[in-house]
Amino acid sequence: MFSYKEKNNDPFHVWEINVDGTGLRQITRGPYHDCNLIYYPDGRFVFCSSRVESCSLCQDFLAPALYIVNADRSNMRCIDYALH
Repeated sequence: MFSYKEKNNDPFHVWEINVDGTGLRQITRGPYHDCNLIYYPDGRFVFCSSRVESCSLCQDFLAPALYIVNADRSNMRCIDYALH
């Protein structure tokens, strides 16, 4: 797994690839920065994302939150940020 952006102004997205270099697959899409993906024991993925569109008082960029998503990219949801 790795995070990558194609152009300097693009957001980072999470990708997955087999150890032999085959099977490249983009896990996340959209206008948000996604990074630090890990495999959850039940097959889902957990990753950091700026999708919450919230700012921290001590930084001048979007604050991240943890998200979880099924391996087929369905049922993505925030798991550590209180949305109001």
